[in-house]
Amino acid sequence: MYWPLNVARRLLPPALPSDGAGPSSEPAVHLCPSPPSFQPSYFILLTPSCIHLYSVRPAQAVASLRRTERSLQEYGHNVRCHWRPGSVAAEIAVETSSSYLLIYSIEAASLQQTYSYAPPPSANKAAPSSKALKAAFAASAGEIPGSWAAGQGELRVGEAGGSDNAGRAAGRTGGAALEIHLKLALRVDAGLSCALAITSHLLIATKSPPAVQAIPWPDDTSEQLQTTAVLASLPWFHSGTEASQRPDETHESASEPLGENKVEEAEMNATPSKANGNEMEATAHAHQTASTLRATNIISLHYSRAMHLCVWVASDGRSYVASLDDDAEWLGRCFHNPPPRRRRSRAHREGSEGLDESIDRGEAEEETLPLVEGGKRATVAAINAKIGLIAAGQEDGTIEVFVLRTQHRAVPSHTLSLRVALRSTASYLTSGPVRALQWTADGLALAVGWEKGWAVWSAWGKLMGHSFTDSHLTNRSKNFSDTFMDGLTDLFWGPGGTNLIVLAGAAKGSRIDPHRQLFSIPFAKSAVAGQHSPDNTRFAFIQLDDSLLVYRGSEQPDMSIINPESDVWHHIKVPQDYFARNWPIRYASISTDGRLIAVAGRRGLAHYSAISGRWKIFSSTDEEEAFQVRGGLQWYEHVLIAACQSGDAAQLRLYSRDTDLSNANLLHIENVSAPVILTSLFEDSLLVYTSDNTFYHFLIVITRDSINLSLCGSITFEGVVGEPERVRGMSWMIPKGQQRFGDPMDDLTVATIIFLVDGKLVLLRPRKAEDNEAEVAYDMQILGDRIEYYWTHLQGIGTLENSLWGYDGTGIKLWLDALTIEQARPHNGSIVDSDEAGSEYEYEDEAPEYKTIEESLSMPLDFYPLCIVLEKGIIIGVEPEVSLRRNLEFAIFRSATTTHLFLHQLLRYYLEHGRMREAVTCASFYQSLVYFPHALEVLLHAVLEDEAEGDVNVMTHSNSNGSIADTGIGDTSMAEPAIGDGNGVTRRQSLDDVSGRPLLPIVVDFLDHFDESLSVVVACARKTEVERWPYLFGAVGEPKVLFEKCLAAGSLQTAGSYLLVLQTVESLEESIADTARLLALAAQREEWVLCQDLLRYTRSMDESGQALQQVVKQAGILQELPDSPSGASFRSYPPAPPPLMRTVSGSTTLDVTHEEEEGEEEEEVMNGQEAETSGYSEDQSGQSLEGFASHSASSSSANLSADYFRASPQRRLSGRSSFASSPVGGAGAGGASRLGGTYSTSDSPLASPPLAPPVPQLTVNGRIMPSMASRGGG
Repeated sequence: MYWPLNVARRLLPPALPSDGAGPSSEPAVHLCPSPPSFQPSYFILLTPSCIHLYSVRPAQAVASLRRTERSLQEYGHNVRCHWRPGSVAAEIAVETSSSYLLIYSIEAASLQQTYSYAPPPSANKAAPSSKALKAAFAASAGEIPGSWAAGQGELRVGEAGGSDNAGRAAGRTGGAALEIHLKLALRVDAGLSCALAITSHLLIATKSPPAVQAIPWPDDTSEQLQTTAVLASLPWFHSGTEASQRPDETHESASEPLGENKVEEAEMNATPSKANGNEMEATAHAHQTASTLRATNIISLHYSRAMHLCVWVASDGRSYVASLDDDAEWLGRCFHNPPPRRRRSRAHREGSEGLDESIDRGEAEEETLPLVEGGKRATVAAINAKIGLIAAGQEDGTIEVFVLRTQHRAVPSHTLSLRVALRSTASYLTSGPVRALQWTADGLALAVGWEKGWAVWSAWGKLMGHSFTDSHLTNRSKNFSDTFMDGLTDLFWGPGGTNLIVLAGAAKGSRIDPHRQLFSIPFAKSAVAGQHSPDNTRFAFIQLDDSLLVYRGSEQPDMSIINPESDVWHHIKVPQDYFARNWPIRYASISTDGRLIAVAGRRGLAHYSAISGRWKIFSSTDEEEAFQVRGGLQWYEHVLIAACQSGDAAQLRLYSRDTDLSNANLLHIENVSAPVILTSLFEDSLLVYTSDNTFYHFLIVITRDSINLSLCGSITFEGVVGEPERVRGMSWMIPKGQQRFGDPMDDLTVATIIFLVDGKLVLLRPRKAEDNEAEVAYDMQILGDRIEYYWTHLQGIGTLENSLWGYDGTGIKLWLDALTIEQARPHNGSIVDSDEAGSEYEYEDEAPEYKTIEESLSMPLDFYPLCIVLEKGIIIGVEPEVSLRRNLEFAIFRSATTTHLFLHQLLRYYLEHGRMREAVTCASFYQSLVYFPHALEVLLHAVLEDEAEGDVNVMTHSNSNGSIADTGIGDTSMAEPAIGDGNGVTRRQSLDDVSGRPLLPIVVDFLDHFDESLSVVVACARKTEVERWPYLFGAVGEPKVLFEKCLAAGSLQTAGSYLLVLQTVESLEESIADTARLLALAAQREEWVLCQDLLRYTRSMDESGQALQQVVKQAGILQELPDSPSGASFRSYPPAPPPLMRTVSGSTTLDVTHEEEEGEEEEEVMNGQEAETSGYSEDQSGQSLEGFASHSASSSSANLSADYFRASPQRRLSGRSSFASSPVGGAGAGGASRLGGTYSTSDSPLASPPLAPPVPQLTVNGRIMPSMASRGGG
């Protein structure tokens, strides 16, 4: 849902004078963004001796502090930085290399100090006055005070609470500068391992002894308690058997001050003794205990304020979830690399309800601790509070993702691996250990920084961009400046997720240029990330930092939507006035017809019309600043519905596109009880979900003079949805009877409600409560897990009505008609008791906690889908890529638009389940599409290939009369017409029982319902191996019979295609006779293009020209022309050309592969015979016929059907890389298209050999036939 786009921007460190302790510029070591409550956003760039404060937008340094040489000697160099969240005061804590914590405050500088100037001692000129400096740097007439003008800074803390500490200190002047002041230095006697800043405390992890200490902030007046927990005193912390302490020592150890622990005394007193062996053994054991404690300490701390949860990464490679309870006691559990634990039987589990709590509190038995495998040792972690995930980076470069089922129960979910995602084991994919992890604010993407590169993944495992390329060194410029492509030290997401700030790292033993270390990588994201609504999922709607992209391909002809070269993206720039005041853009919404767009940033909103191309914003900034959009935007025709927060009031506001944005033009205001989380619009029904777990249904009522919202009903989901803030998507489905005849006021009592919560697609089915029929109870069903987002099609196409489509990071899952889904069945196996099956040491936490409903159809994708164009049968998506060039000093990030045809997969599902009527109904809707025959061809080809590869050999099965397998050929093949049953239903339509039958005959039976069936069969035959023709034609009928049907139906183009098949199975004499018959019919219908191609084809069969003479003679189309005045005859033939073809008189069996040969393509291009596939028009169709085949002196006549049709259509269906593949035939007359591969059809089914000899002018049926040599490229 997030992917890199365009070019990264390099950020330079501030130029400081060289009179400090360190050099004027030194490599940075850490990045620290400000908490979300700080507006505008800042981040700290930390170097060993400096603290640089940057604003995120514009990305520039606004304050810097350089430590003196005495400070560095006394306190050590800077290591890491932490920003105190949720506080009125802007404070940061800096870890040093000498185990100190330095507390700094960020304050607004006074005006006098801001413009002060200290000239160097050697300066002779007078310094400018403060008044002159102020006048020089003051805002100009066109600048807005407090905006993002260069050099300005404003720090507002806790916007929701109304606090504005720095703004008050500066008198709320727009040009206030910032200063960094040292407040306090804290010494950690036990050795500082790492620290973490939370709202109420500073968490400090120490080394000797290993412990975690929570101390209040120095100026905190809330009387917070100081707590200390030695890791050895926490039995749930796995520090080893030797290091475990007895339960009675826990409280004593925890209360002792750090640095005076008895364990430390044991280490100091552990001196060798020669008195006796027992004393030496005891002393050695004490020393081993102390060493174990030193080794197993905390190296990284991570905290989620929303979940009140900490993640500890230990030095032994394990990770823990932990939290402080009300008694200031640490509770937790090891979730990453835990020691093996025996599973309990059902009886034991039923009798041990409180065991989980006892384990959290540490009341467990001691156990021997195995070592963690080297590559699986955790290095860093990140918490996703929006979805409930924890990511743990490992030394081998992989990332393990865990799902939090409860606060202290995290179970494995999936693994992120570059090699697995790219399906490669190449050496350039060596990433090194994970150095940094960061989730986006909405939890939908994870940025990963490795020692040798970086990547971005979607929440459930789709790789959305990375820096690893197979030619990253050979294609680079010598002056390549994007050092972040080689590895990162730190990273974080900017507000809105449209920028990734990265800190490049140096390789081991090398030094990096500080001026090429800090970068901002621009990102694009789907608008669904900000607002999951039906209209946003209907379009490919992309949000950039300051603009929007809308996919208009669904409004174009069929060929444009599937042609990757078509420019079908509409680029819309957000107004600069609104963008500068209210960055970042948080919501973007599009109307049902795609013509109206609305956006909302930090405050206010703006909307746009694609018809007029104009934006409308608030003329009054006070009205704009008075409210904030929270909950989304929805378009109902020309009316914009905005869920807003104005002060403490939650409102639904209605604005008209036709009037100016102003409070005076408000159409309607509806107050709700709590802040809105989500809104969805279905026709005239507005669904609203609020933070108090209440679901509202409003009806949009329109009168002649007004429009308002009428509340139809509300339901609370208390006990059903645990965390309302984690609900990402919401919709409903109304039964068809209620839609047609029911009262809209009763919709809520019969509607099936859909929620997307924590990646689970949840269905809530209504039923009447047993004790009270007036109340509605809900049965909950889990459709699928790991769903990133979903689509609903309530007004679907035929059988797709009420279908649900969900993307799970690997592909599309489709549930057909969600209103009729049966009860849940165990998916991927049922839960098995440990005493009946399973490994003795299997983790019982990994067992599924619920059952999911298996999807009807699963469609794996190699790209990221953005929308489903249901009426076109296409899935639209993007595939990110990175480009490196020798003449450029930077990397270019691009995304290619990719399409996937799902029609053939859907039809196959119906046919596999014996649902012939549904398959025919569904296909009939798409019959008008130009690539519909191609979809049928791919269906036939896929089934043929699968059954052939699966050893489905119907030749081994025989029926009573000894013919080919019992496939119903006599009833269902194309060689015989359909038989009616007297009720208007053919025998094929009533065929629903497919048990025990191969699928190919059923597909053939399905194809008989469409006129394109004959062309589909021959196109499929010409793309597959000749060895599989007996099975194919055993199901559809003999090629000669199908050829005769084409002649009888007048499908001469298709009949010409069958000639190539017949040439392989017939003798030369039979082929000449068939060609002559077809040539005669083509001449009668005056299809001269086909006649010319037939003559070229005949000439390629026999280089001597005898076959051509026989065809012309048997067709009877050659007549003598009147003699010319000079007596010369028009029938004078030129001399014979050089031999280009060989003569073949018999059928030939070929090994037809699925790969194109570059040499053949080059030969076609050189001879001007390559088919044109860039468009679909009558003018191009004729030219595209001339390149249907290329022949060499050693090729057989069967090559005519093999050379051109080598590429597998299934391979061309998806993947942008196949857009330049070989053409595909069989899409109907006069057409060409591209669908995940070059797809070309033409009026001509035959190939013309290169450099065909000239042919004399002929008279056919009294008409002069144009010479073949007159055609371009002939």
